[in-house]
This record gives sequence, C-alpha cells and structure tokens, in this order.
Amino acid sequence: AHGTRTMTQVLEESLNTGAVFAMQSIGGEKLKEYFHKFGLYDKTGIDLPGELKGDLRNLESGREIEFATAAFGQGVAVTPLELAMALSALANGGHLMKPFIKDGTASQIIRDAIKPQTSETITKMLVDVVDMSLAGGKAKLPHYSIAAKTGTAQMVNIGGKGYSEDQFLHSFFGYFPAYDPKFLILIFLEKPQGVKYASQSITDTFRAL
Repeated sequence: AHGTRTMTQVLEESLNTGAVFAMQSIGGEKLKEYFHKFGLYDKTGIDLPGELKGDLRNLESGREIEFATAAFGQGVAVTPLELAMALSALANGGHLMKPFIKDGTASQIIRDAIKPQTSETITKMLVDVVDMSLAGGKAKLPHYSIAAKTGTAQMVNIGGKGYSEDQFLHSFFGYFPAYDPKFLILIFLEKPQGVKYASQSITDTFRAL
C-alpha cells in the first residue's frame, strides 16, 4: 500500500511489512542470534532484587510467522530493563553494557551486539525519524539531535487466544545528544485511552523529560 520504501522510511512510517522484509533478508535464525546478542534472552544482572526476564519461547518453534511477528514486536515479551539495555547498545557504538544503579560502579561491556558502523548508521536513521516524521516534527528540539522511535503493539487477550483489537501497548525510546549520547529515555504505556498510536500519546512526555 505504501509502495517501495527505504529502510529509513520503514522506521519513519512504522511499517510492519518493512520489518518483516528485513527479517526475511537475514533469516529467522539470524534474528534469534541478534536477540541473544542484545541480551533479550537473559536477565541483565542489575543490582536490584527480584529481576525477571522476557519470554521469547515462540521463536523456538522455527516457524516463519513467529519470526515475522517478532520482527515488529509481537509474539515475544521482554522487560523494560532488558529493552532499555538493548536499545542503549544502538547509542553505545554497538557495545551492550551491563546496567547498574549504585554510584561508583565501573562500566562493564557484556559484548558487542553490532558493529560501530552499524550503530552510527542506525543513529542517523533514528535522527531522521525525529526530524522528518515523528508527530509531525513535534518531538524535535532546537539545540539537540535526538535519535528516537515509537512502538504500538496490540495487547494479548488475557485468558484467550490472539490479540485485542482495541487495546494497545505504546512505547517510546530516545537517546541524546544523538551523536554523543548521555541519556536514554524509555517510556511505555498500557491501554491508553482515546489514541491509537504511541506518537500521539507519549511524544509530549518524552519531549518534556
């Protein structure tokens, strides 16, 4: 319906079909490998009690439909902390860093999730998302480059099969200054009322923070 699109436009327009195309280009097993590299299969080991980990068991079936839905964020579950750690690797030159709370804790690289050049390319793409399309340019700030992306996912029908048609999980992450990042913000909102897309519900909150 959208015609031919670049991968930057896929991000700008949040095209699930583009995410599936990317998954098919590398293959489902490679997608799983990246999920492992980004730490989405494991607890982060943060210095807080009672940490849980996500649920990516659907990917063990090997079925392409599971890989396809995972490519755009459905059929799998991760904790906000796992997601924040994974997204930070985009900002950190590809380094997956162990999160911590306590002041004075030494930084620790867990592993490299992607190459530095890939991190730089993705950052440029995410800056384009903010500058060109996100909430009509409303998220852009005059003195900072921001790399950001929204997410809108259907909520699972609790106690039943499939997904709700009218209940959504909204998410928004961004890091800045984009090319020398110091901060990453991740916001998520369950079952927002009166709006369908995360760009409508969380952009102002992110901008204010």
